[in-house]
Amino acid sequence: MTASGPGRPCLCGQCGHCGNMRWLFNIFYAGALCGAAPYWLWRMPRARRYRVGVSQRLGRMPRFGPGRRLWVHTVSVGEAAIPKGLVARFRERHPDWEVVLSTATDTGAQRLREMYPDLPVLYWPFDFSPCVDRAMQRVRPTAVVLVELEVWPNFQLACWERHIPVVIVNGRINPPSARLLRFIRGLQPAVWRAVHACCARSTEDALRFVWAGLAPGKIVTTGSLKYDALALGADPESVDALRRLFCMAEGDRVLVGGSTHPGEEDVLCGVYGRLTADVPGLRLVLAPRHVERAKALERRLSQLGLKVLRKSCLDAGRCRVAGDEVILVDTIGDLPTCYALASCCFVGRSMHPPGGGQNVMEAAALGKPVVVGPHTGNFRPEMQLLQSRNAVVVVHDEGELEAQTRRLLVDRAEGMALGERARQAIVEARGATGRTLEHMERVLEGAGLLGHGV
Repeated sequence: MTASGPGRPCLCGQCGHCGNMRWLFNIFYAGALCGAAPYWLWRMPRARRYRVGVSQRLGRMPRFGPGRRLWVHTVSVGEAAIPKGLVARFRERHPDWEVVLSTATDTGAQRLREMYPDLPVLYWPFDFSPCVDRAMQRVRPTAVVLVELEVWPNFQLACWERHIPVVIVNGRINPPSARLLRFIRGLQPAVWRAVHACCARSTEDALRFVWAGLAPGKIVTTGSLKYDALALGADPESVDALRRLFCMAEGDRVLVGGSTHPGEEDVLCGVYGRLTADVPGLRLVLAPRHVERAKALERRLSQLGLKVLRKSCLDAGRCRVAGDEVILVDTIGDLPTCYALASCCFVGRSMHPPGGGQNVMEAAALGKPVVVGPHTGNFRPEMQLLQSRNAVVVVHDEGELEAQTRRLLVDRAEGMALGERARQAIVEARGATGRTLEHMERVLEGAGLLGHGV
């Protein structure tokens, strides 16, 4: 760790002696690591996600050569698709730049490799100074793009020390995160210095970034990249293949529970059991947010008296569908295709507090009727857009979920109309990719990293 000194700017830009401030964060992380160590040691032999990528997380990245390099970071599988259009257009306009991607999870890495097969995919380093410094020396980024909100103090300070501009795209910040970042800024004013621009998804997010300490002049509201990244239709061959795998006919009515969290599967299964009387032949597909829960969830559904088939078992040919089973999706990347099969979709992490919601827009973009619980605060702008068009149904308890799902499944015309309003709202909200790219290029030009002609 290098302190401020001759030839190196003071981290806060004021006192000239605060380089050692990074040790404050290192001490905090060390304390947190000691507290979590027993759990990690217990989990590592049992769960792959706690073992994979450890070397890179310690900063031992592949060594990259000279040249201009854009490091794009998405935290997990849910954010992997967000920068797809932005990355594609940046590479088209700046072929002399190399793009590398990173994530914090094994499922995120798997999804990134599927979506960007020709780009390097890395694991995000632990925010200890030695890990960050080693990663910087090996990756040698010219600029960094953080998707939504991945502001880690030591990484930010390392970028500031090395004059590496950071751009936040699709900026999203909830009140707890804003309070934490405001507190961190009080300890270390330079934590925001490396951020040259924040392209916020909404005015509400922009105001929270200001409150958290980011200079207002660095913030612009560009809209959500998610709208541009969404597919307005599914690949027909993929949909047909999944329908055959699940032994479903084209006209079958299917209830899909997407990105569900503990407790929500019980609710959906209860609703499903009662709906079968009014909706003969109804099928239920559950896609939990964390696929590692699949084994325990299969046991739980069996305890509820349901027949369960896991998609991985069907893929391997080890089991076959009889027609009355609940399909449990325990594979990565299949949720959008499952939504394409749906007659009605429930999007999880929304029924029980604290919730926060999951991405409602994938199903909405496909023109599917979407039902969610009341706890969707992490997706407030998206929900506001859909609610303003009467294009989503919000329920508050299991009884409402049953009633509204029954209505949408029985009255197909109503379900189709709700889905079409949602799809049209998304079509009209597109355009954030171009606005975001414009601000990224302005930052890079201002830092002398792009030529005047683009």
